[in-house]
Amino acid sequence: MGKEFEVYLIEYGNNGQNSGFEVLIPNKLKEYYINYNEQNPEILKIPHINASLANKAKTVNSKKLNFKRLENPIKLIRRFGYWIKENGNQYVSYEPFLETKRK
Repeated sequence: MGKEFEVYLIEYGNNGQNSGFEVLIPNKLKEYYINYNEQNPEILKIPHINASLANKAKTVNSKKLNFKRLENPIKLIRRFGYWIKENGNQYVSYEPFLETKRK
């Protein structure tokens, strides 16, 4: 990652603890978006951005929100990352990039 991308917020969900947005991502990012449904690995979860601020919110729960269509899409141009679980570690994709920039 480390590059800026244009995405659109198209839906919003909130359940009192977690909140987030479903996003429309550009085709060049779709090959990197692999987020399987635990119950049915053939189904990909929808791309989303976690926007949870509550003390008891858990990032992992934003994928379970019931998203509702926004009246108008909202364009964002930002650097984005994604959650990675590998070799017993969990981190956001841009964290290794930040570490090399700090040195």
